[in-house]
Amino acid sequence: MFSYFRELLSPTGIDICAEARFTSPTATNLIVARSSCLQIYNVVEDELVDRPPGEAKKGARLELVGDFQLMGTITSMAPVRVPTTAQQAGMDSLLLSFKDAKMSLVEYSRATQSIVSVSMHYYEREELQRDVMVDRGTPEIRVDPQSRCAALRFYSDRFAILPFKQEQTELDESNKHPFHPSFVFHASSIDAKVKNVIDFTFLHDYFEPTLAILYETAQTWTGRLAARRDTRSLVVVSLDLIRKSSPVLFQVDELPYNCDRLFPIPSPVGGLLVACPNALIHVDQTSTPGVVCAVNRFYGMELSLPPPPPAESLGPSVKRDNALYKDAVVTNYRSLGLSLEGCQIVMINPDNLLLILRTGELLLIELIGHDEVGSGWKRRRSGVKLFRVVRLGLRSVTPFCSCRLGGGGGFFSGAVRTGVLSKELGGNSSSIGVPYSPGALSSFYVFIGSRAADSVLLQVSEQDGALKVQIEKASRIEEASIAQHDDDDDDLYGESATAVKVAAVSQDTAALRFRICDWILTTAPIRDMVVGEPAKYSEYEAITDPMRHNLEIVACAGDGAFGSLAVLARSVRAKILTSVHIPDIRDIWSIRAVDGQSSSDDEFHNFLIISKDFGTMVLRTGEELQEIQSPDFFTTGPTVMVGVVSGDSLIVQVHPNGVLVLNPDGKKLKETPIGDDNCWVVSAAIADPFLMLLLNTGNIIVMKMNTSTRNFSIVKQLEDRGISAACLFKDTDNSFPQRQKSSFNRRNGSLPRSPDGEVPSNGVRKRKSDAMDDGDDLYGEEDASGGDQMVADSPPPAVKDTNGLYETGPKYLCFAFHEDGRLEILTMPDMETVYSVPHFDYIPQILQDVSQKGPPSQVKPGVDISEILAVRLGSSEKDSDVYLLARTETGDLFIYKSFILNEDLAAGSGRDPGRLAMRFVKVPHSEITREAKRYAETDLDKLQPLPEPPKKGVFIKRHYFKPFSSVGTVAQGGSFGSGMQYTGVFVTGTKPCWVMVALSGPVMQSLDRIDGVPEPAGVRVDDPPTVRGKRCVRIHPASVDGEAIAFAELHNINIPNGFVSVTSNGQLNLCQLLWQFNYDFSWPVCKVPLKRTPHKLSYHYETETYVLAASTPVPFLLAKAQQASALAAGVIEEGEELEIVKEKAKEDRTGLYFPSVAAFNLELISPVTWETIDKYTLGEYEHVLACEAVLLQSKENTSGRKLFLAVGTGFCRGEDLTTRGRLLLFDIKSVNPEIDNPQTCHKLKLLYTAEEKSPISAFCSLNGYLVCAVGTKIIVYSYEDAESLVGIAFLDVCMYVTSLSAVKSVLLVSDIAKSVWFCGFQEDPPQLRLLGKDYYPLRAFAAEFMLDGPSIGLVVGDDEKNMHIMTYAPNAIQSLGGDKLLRRGDIHAGSCIQKLIRLRCLPVGRGKSGEIMPSKQHFCIGGTLDGGICIAVPLSEKLYKRLYILYSRMVNNLQHIGGLNPRGFRQVQCKNKPPTALVASSPPGPKAAVDGTFLFLFLSLPVDQQRDLARGMGSTVDRIIDDLLEVTRGGAYF
Repeated sequence: MFSYFRELLSPTGIDICAEARFTSPTATNLIVARSSCLQIYNVVEDELVDRPPGEAKKGARLELVGDFQLMGTITSMAPVRVPTTAQQAGMDSLLLSFKDAKMSLVEYSRATQSIVSVSMHYYEREELQRDVMVDRGTPEIRVDPQSRCAALRFYSDRFAILPFKQEQTELDESNKHPFHPSFVFHASSIDAKVKNVIDFTFLHDYFEPTLAILYETAQTWTGRLAARRDTRSLVVVSLDLIRKSSPVLFQVDELPYNCDRLFPIPSPVGGLLVACPNALIHVDQTSTPGVVCAVNRFYGMELSLPPPPPAESLGPSVKRDNALYKDAVVTNYRSLGLSLEGCQIVMINPDNLLLILRTGELLLIELIGHDEVGSGWKRRRSGVKLFRVVRLGLRSVTPFCSCRLGGGGGFFSGAVRTGVLSKELGGNSSSIGVPYSPGALSSFYVFIGSRAADSVLLQVSEQDGALKVQIEKASRIEEASIAQHDDDDDDLYGESATAVKVAAVSQDTAALRFRICDWILTTAPIRDMVVGEPAKYSEYEAITDPMRHNLEIVACAGDGAFGSLAVLARSVRAKILTSVHIPDIRDIWSIRAVDGQSSSDDEFHNFLIISKDFGTMVLRTGEELQEIQSPDFFTTGPTVMVGVVSGDSLIVQVHPNGVLVLNPDGKKLKETPIGDDNCWVVSAAIADPFLMLLLNTGNIIVMKMNTSTRNFSIVKQLEDRGISAACLFKDTDNSFPQRQKSSFNRRNGSLPRSPDGEVPSNGVRKRKSDAMDDGDDLYGEEDASGGDQMVADSPPPAVKDTNGLYETGPKYLCFAFHEDGRLEILTMPDMETVYSVPHFDYIPQILQDVSQKGPPSQVKPGVDISEILAVRLGSSEKDSDVYLLARTETGDLFIYKSFILNEDLAAGSGRDPGRLAMRFVKVPHSEITREAKRYAETDLDKLQPLPEPPKKGVFIKRHYFKPFSSVGTVAQGGSFGSGMQYTGVFVTGTKPCWVMVALSGPVMQSLDRIDGVPEPAGVRVDDPPTVRGKRCVRIHPASVDGEAIAFAELHNINIPNGFVSVTSNGQLNLCQLLWQFNYDFSWPVCKVPLKRTPHKLSYHYETETYVLAASTPVPFLLAKAQQASALAAGVIEEGEELEIVKEKAKEDRTGLYFPSVAAFNLELISPVTWETIDKYTLGEYEHVLACEAVLLQSKENTSGRKLFLAVGTGFCRGEDLTTRGRLLLFDIKSVNPEIDNPQTCHKLKLLYTAEEKSPISAFCSLNGYLVCAVGTKIIVYSYEDAESLVGIAFLDVCMYVTSLSAVKSVLLVSDIAKSVWFCGFQEDPPQLRLLGKDYYPLRAFAAEFMLDGPSIGLVVGDDEKNMHIMTYAPNAIQSLGGDKLLRRGDIHAGSCIQKLIRLRCLPVGRGKSGEIMPSKQHFCIGGTLDGGICIAVPLSEKLYKRLYILYSRMVNNLQHIGGLNPRGFRQVQCKNKPPTALVASSPPGPKAAVDGTFLFLFLSLPVDQQRDLARGMGSTVDRIIDDLLEVTRGGAYF
């Protein structure tokens, strides 16, 4: 069996984040890695209005610049400044690491708006793998703060050092690389005991690159602390890049056994922090072993453990007098009882840290130095004497990574390149980028990336001298004095040995204000998911094609307080408010016209103009739509176009033989006849005050409105130009500047100054130099005369025109596509060509002006473009972009985005002055908007396409592009969902789609307060701003209703920010976008916050409800669990209490944190409001392990089957207590709803419960029987007489079962270690028999059937992010008579597939008599722990071979980011490979499966490159696109 794999939704959980100047020297970029996806954001600051005094007046937001799919999973990344073309432009490069030992250096090309590879460093050589164990580890990158070198740790204990060249003079003709040859060394070469490397980092402010390595000399764990503890050590080495040596500077031994991370501290404090779950340890060269901040009582508790028996003491000896546990070096905050495991650390100022705990809680930690060294921004170089910890009482999100953006003046300048700080963003509230000044409110931003919640951009503002931290003496900090020491201790610890009380330390610190400014949505991790029908939001049903189905995916996402249900739907579904049948509609327009004296109600649309085949209808919009019989409008024939001019005060109606001008009331003012019987208008476009008419002869007439006469006059006529498509654009902010002769300095990229000496600016800054004085590195002081220099990336909208570079008013441009393939931009009204692309019909990646003299070169024609549209999309002129849309005759959609490159602003070298100096870059997308072709063959060769049916003759050219300015409703005060407004273009046709950009939404949620933690004085949480879009165009299909004939936005009192759509059967629908969904995402998504962790989800299709198993954490007490276990086993009676419970109740638990256990509930949820309408509470320590809707035998229905809910549980009482389980069977009954809540019409009814000796982990139904996984056994139950479950057959698989799936009478079982089992069931006599199994170890997370006619495939997802395809082939010799399942295919998915769902492919068509022909194929859709959605579809052999040949040619002919190999990425990665996989019988890469994610890049290639690939495989471009359409058409449910 052959298969097709594709990521429908890319991973959404954020693994890594970093700050850099990556896309521009003046930009602050946030770069995030989501598995194999790399996303780049611009961090942009805006003025905030109506803010109270004391708050920051500016707030940042994130704009998505690019989303790049890499052919490898990113394991780490780091920005670096190296002598490349990016460094010459003042930009950073980026180092990326990939499994197993690969490192790539990439940079951003502003000329192509893409990522380009500089070098690829490959360390997977055989000699480096000889001593590698099974676990190869994850490669990690660290970069020296001064960008002198980078270090890659791979294969656990090996290091590759890549030295960078520091000056451009080091580059020569023989070696143009920006780096010297790398060298590799093993950690043991530093010292024989250096092994088991845990973490490493570079330190700041050393003359040579200095590397700190945390390692473990002898491995241990918590259960062996009595015999072996303090096993981790720290060694600091200096890297000699010339001699390739690493001398040791100093080392610290006997660090706590659970130290796991290093965090370097920039000057003036210096040194580094060693983090462990129980403490923070500051270490530097002058204070070893270090200074400790203990945050719970577990720190040092191992000292009280009794000595172990002699047999347990073998190995390295353990010293009992570790100096790190002495009170002299420990700041005692044990009473806090916090855990630092998984926390993130961010610098606030030179000696203050912000800690984000794993729970999201925020802590403020101050590194207090010795006497008279200052604090905060006045801190001078010194070590650390003790710590101060303050709980802020605030909770953000569960962190997985973090980075700081902006602020800080000259401090930490050496850390800028490592992503710690950026100087241009944040800063003083009155002047962005101004260095810190005492008493001023300065701001910076912290990005908190998460895999279990939405990532947030947090603004932190501080004000010196406003916050006095009052440390509580009794409840928070032990009053332990630091004892006097002898002279040796004084020499070691300095003045810290003086007897002082920690609780008595009180010092001014900075006042802090927090504000959430923006967020990035995530749907990770998907623990479980189901497919169900969408809720009915209105009484009008969307009329869909009977061959389609409308489904949505509901997934369990998030964790803890950030748990949610994620509702995913690929197509945009609208809420239909009213539906009317009007036949023969051709087009529709909505008109908003005002007379200058209108009230606020006049912002609504006035008229709705409907063009029909033989007439025009005019509807007045108000409380209801009313048709008016106006003699002023043209109604006797079809209408070409309707619009407004003169500031929306005049209505223009264009019909084939004239132009009408009407007032806002619809009264005709003027009419201008056009053409005759042989010449008429087929298309028109308006850009106030110009009107362009395209005639059937290809001629163009340009008209201009005279405001005094209120009439159009012809200003220009173009004849014999061969123009087939045209549009107008009004440039109001100089988005399309013109080139000048010598006003642009091409060497430094600066713009000319205005007469007053100022450089025009768009509000961004550029550093004058990256190099800073040593004094600036230490103290952050900067001469006022040497401050930042303002440089513009793009011209401003209005600047005094001294040398012709800038315009004082708007420009009017005409985009014209010629029949010979040229695209021209002409100025209006003189219609002079100022921009020309000779072969636009080849859809190149970059559109660039070519000053061509004479006719274009003769080449084979490209695609046939039928319509173009230039439109500005965004919230304002400042925050918007110009897009160029093109549609072909076959329905393909292409989108381009304009950008300005400073080098293009200067004339010369082929650039004529006066021409437009901008470029367009193609926006990639994967939507196939064309219809599939029909072929004469029945064997799927697709060699003889059937001729297209003759098209109906058209009198008027149809406009498929329908721009809209504001669609969408903002819901204020809703329980979930945000609702946003969008601008964009609706593309009509057989496969309509939305091209939209989000504008704004409601106010975002603020930080949560933590109950029981008092708010410190001086800490405030400011109100967040409104939600803003990511300034990124989103393409969503709208194929739920089938073909869309016409579209128009409609805003009136009954349909605010709605729209009108017309279907192919003449149904006119008045609609609104669902406010519950967020469309500024890869898929339309609705996140329903639960404030608890969702685990299992099931869809009950008979009642159209969902059943959710969710949990909330409660403390786990072993004594209490033992009490419950003894009671369940009958050891004690009800009311009795064990002695251990009484003893544990007397213990002092201050400063201790306990593990938590989940308390589960079953919830019945309505998909209309997503509220819980019924609940069933499970027992204490009872976990829901399985929850499925199963179809069982029942006499209640005439069909003999009924849908029940089966729930399997297990009792988790600790590892030393036996786990038991329960089986519960529910029915969902219909009841009378509550008066005020009609959704409460269903209730859960418990029908049957049974105690089991083992946990119940999986369910499925098989021919009306219930198949249940009870411990290591598979039991088949019969639900007899609707009263009890009776076991009739069983099978022992000897392993914990993870999933069950059945088709007819066969059963698929997957377990946690031994792979999968294929079983058969017979009813008479009842017997469950093993047919075949996989004999190679495999940790299966999910398994499901995939069917292709009579062929059965077994799809399995494992823990190593692979997907395997197995088959049961008893006739094959290799299967040993069927006992062994054969692995027919496999592919590396890149993410762990947690759940697989099988669906039948959509019908393939209709028979001769019109009956629907169901498909014989079943595909699988999967949810991953990274928050992505993937699909696996069976392929025929012929289709697979064609796609595989295309895949091979694309791998060999395309350039891949980072120099990665798509084959290597998709090759299965297994620690225990079966013997068949060790035989090199085929090239590397996926086996019997094709990577659809990579294949769909074919759609974004230029036409000439597509033709080359198709020609090399003996095919055509249309045939290849039709193959891609075929594999996606069957799964287009969503």
